[in-house]
Amino acid sequence: MQRCVSSGTCSTGALALILPPVSLLVEDRARSEQPDTFCYTSLISACTPSAQWQLATFLHEEMRELTDVIAFNATLGVCREASRWLEAQRIFSDLKNKDFSPTLPTFKAVIGACAYAHRWSDALDHLQELRKMACSFDDLIVQYGIVSKACAEAGRKEIEEVLLREVKIHNSSSSA
Repeated sequence: MQRCVSSGTCSTGALALILPPVSLLVEDRARSEQPDTFCYTSLISACTPSAQWQLATFLHEEMRELTDVIAFNATLGVCREASRWLEAQRIFSDLKNKDFSPTLPTFKAVIGACAYAHRWSDALDHLQELRKMACSFDDLIVQYGIVSKACAEAGRKEIEEVLLREVKIHNSSSSA
């Protein structure tokens, strides 16, 4: 499996460079060698620039017990880039079912996937869940913007205004 990691192709983003490491993965599997978490996560991350969500989710499923929060986040990031909200929701649920704790990057990816796919209600639900985490409001600001834009595009101006008001209240209290 060292060939996959040391070849340098696992971490590149172009689709043309995804195929060689995938073929190495297949070769290693044929030799009964088990790829490691780093290799799988690198392959999944390489799917992000070209939004190859099918390959990313396939690789994620292949990982089975090797998966970790970083691998979940990488897969969610690809789903976000492809606006594949349903797959993102499934992977997010999977993460929680495996008793992993979602991180800020986890929420950023699933919120983005939902918002970019015009699933404002799902994005808002995840934002509300994220707010319960012990992270700074500055970490949440971008997510507020993404969700408020999705609400505005869906004609949900009243929700957009509530979110923007929360940001404004926070900004005025932190600058005082």
